[in-house]
Amino acid sequence: MKQSNIRREFGLRVQFFRKRNSLTQAELAEKIERTEDTISNIERGISGTSIETAARIADSLKVSLSDLCDMPIFSGRNREKSELIKEMVAIALDQDTALLKAFLEHIRNLSEIRG
Repeated sequence: MKQSNIRREFGLRVQFFRKRNSLTQAELAEKIERTEDTISNIERGISGTSIETAARIADSLKVSLSDLCDMPIFSGRNREKSELIKEMVAIALDQDTALLKAFLEHIRNLSEIRG
């Protein structure tokens, strides 16, 4: 993976977890003692960051550094699928177990029909 793609993917993950935590760029910047422009540049893949700053971001977003650095499963033509899965995960995190089990069963049934 090219370095610019790595920066972009990392930035997208920062943005995803920041939004999941209902933080603005300014709030995250304050938590890690950086500027809002720094967060913006990281999220847009314009700037890379040190491992120390990445660790501070992960800590502030309540995720492991490993989760923050995990690159997407899908790329290229499957990019849309990756984004949909991220959105589904974000929604699922706020649901109770019974609803998630019913949803999973529904997906399995649809998968068998499509077959």
